[in-house]
Amino acid sequence: MRVLSSVAAFGMILKNSQYRGDVTLPWVLDTATGSRGQDRGRYRAEFISLAQRAMSLGGSLGGSLGGSLGGSLGGSLGTPLGR
Repeated sequence: MRVLSSVAAFGMILKNSQYRGDVTLPWVLDTATGSRGQDRGRYRAEFISLAQRAMSLGGSLGGSLGGSLGGSLGGSLGTPLGR
């Protein structure tokens, strides 16, 4: 269930959802990585790879995800929006 929470949080971050709360990309990555377990279809591993790419992209864009990943989120990816 933890990996599902991290997938949902990742979507909220990409959409800049008002419901995302204090969720950050580092939290998403830590939660997904910590809940790997058995991964028959390799979906979890693929999601973790996607989250890692988003983190590296965010760092190269000065802290925002930029246009191709759902618009600028502003601020640091490690810091909740509006703070």
